[in-house]
Amino acid sequence: MAKSRDRTEDFREATHATALSFGYDEAKLVALLASFILRKHLEKPPFEKAAIKTLESISELEHFITKHRKDYVDLHRITEQERDNIEHEVS
Repeated sequence: MAKSRDRTEDFREATHATALSFGYDEAKLVALLASFILRKHLEKPPFEKAAIKTLESISELEHFITKHRKDYVDLHRITEQERDNIEHEVS
C-alpha cells in the first residue's frame, strides 16, 4: 500500500504562483486569504431574528412556569388572586 503524503504546501505554492501570475500583489493576496479565514459578520435575516426571539420567549416562559409550578398546583399555597396573576403573566 502506498504511503500518503501531505500536499498542502504544494497546493499553497501553486495557488500563490498562479495568483501572482494573474497580477495579484502580495498585499492583495494577503487580504484575499484573510477574507477566507476571517469571514465578515453577516446580518441575520428577519425570519432568523424572529425565530431567535421566539425561542428566547419560550425559554423565559418555561423558566417562569417551573418557578411557579408548586405554588400554582397547591390550592392552599397561594390565593386565587395570586393564581390569576400567574395566569395573566403566562398568557
